[in-house]
Amino acid sequence: MGDLLHEACLFALAHDIAHNPGAGVAYTDSDHVDARGRFSLPHCKPDWNPDLLMGQDYLGGLVAYRGDVVAGAGVESAHERALRATGGLTGAEVLHVPHVLYSTRIGPGGLDWTEGTHIRWPLPDPAPKVSVLIPSRDQGRLLERCVASLIGDDAVTDYPEIEIVLVDHESTEPRARAVIDALAADPAHTVVTFSGPFNFAAMVNRATEVATGEMFVLLNNDTEAISPGWLTEMVGHLSRPEVGVVGALLLFSDGTIQHAGVHPGVGGLMGHGHKHRRGDDPGYFGRLSVAHEVAAVTGACLGVTRANWERLGGLDEENLAVAYNDIDLCLRARAAGLRVVLTPHAVLHHHESVSRGFDDDPASNERLAGEVAAMRERWGDQLDVDPAYSPNLTLTGNDFNLAEHPRVEPVWIGSEDGIINHG
Repeated sequence: MGDLLHEACLFALAHDIAHNPGAGVAYTDSDHVDARGRFSLPHCKPDWNPDLLMGQDYLGGLVAYRGDVVAGAGVESAHERALRATGGLTGAEVLHVPHVLYSTRIGPGGLDWTEGTHIRWPLPDPAPKVSVLIPSRDQGRLLERCVASLIGDDAVTDYPEIEIVLVDHESTEPRARAVIDALAADPAHTVVTFSGPFNFAAMVNRATEVATGEMFVLLNNDTEAISPGWLTEMVGHLSRPEVGVVGALLLFSDGTIQHAGVHPGVGGLMGHGHKHRRGDDPGYFGRLSVAHEVAAVTGACLGVTRANWERLGGLDEENLAVAYNDIDLCLRARAAGLRVVLTPHAVLHHHESVSRGFDDDPASNERLAGEVAAMRERWGDQLDVDPAYSPNLTLTGNDFNLAEHPRVEPVWIGSEDGIINHG
């Protein structure tokens, strides 16, 4: 027996295509069925995600193509056909029908699927200078490790053109001062002094004013590079004109995932997907094996070109001094038609918030509440919808489990007895 179509499949496709007449390609969610007719492993897919498609054929075995779109696309493989057919389409022309309407047959050997392909984007020649912007206060041990992983004889990072711009927020700790003074004495790097209440956004904005690189990477002082090619990987993506922001895979010290993309609506205002999974976990249906678009990435390690930084206006230091300024930048990039890409091939350690601590005092809580309100006022219900996170998945955790109450309209079809809900 072959794969199966849900009895509502053709109706649902026809219905959604009719309501989206500009669609050139349509795909659905899917699951798997074994020889005994047991269904399992529902794949609740994201909306159109071209970077994900480049790495893996996430569209699956059921794809509807408009005739003129697929003409000449070739039949070498389903994946290649999908890539060729969608190559010239906009996001509005690729329709995702978020219902499980197709079941892939599991053979005797079990589930057979490839995790994905690492697409390596070439660097410009010569490689552009990258200004690594590090806001910092004390925490000398962490700062030493961060800087040593970037530059020097024992550096992990193998990128050829790095400028560190460190923004010092009133550091007094001798070990931190030693690192800061060494950078200040090196003409290849710059130290900026910042005074007053902690304001991450303002510190980064000040750093960009003196940075000389063509590209910026925001980097927390409690991060540490652990993969040599992480910066080369990020610069490769930033060199693509369609990409606005690039984020990295960040791991806690124990090797579990701290950050692999930010999903609005998950766990409240937003949450980190795949958090606390093993660092080598392939992710939900192999998503952490390939670069893919996400709604946002953390400013703990965030790449952007100078041109796009200036186009977007930097970070909002007035309304989002500490929290959500990175998310706001990503949302502005997407609103400008640029992609926000998470690459799992750039890997660093992140000892989260060690330098500034956590928001657990009354003043910090009040400030955080104001930043949440500012985000709600600016972005409204866009904070409740994430194209990279299916409405069939839960908002109460970051584990990609099914939602108890999916946020989609059910599929309704007619029958001799009336209307049957096949949602």
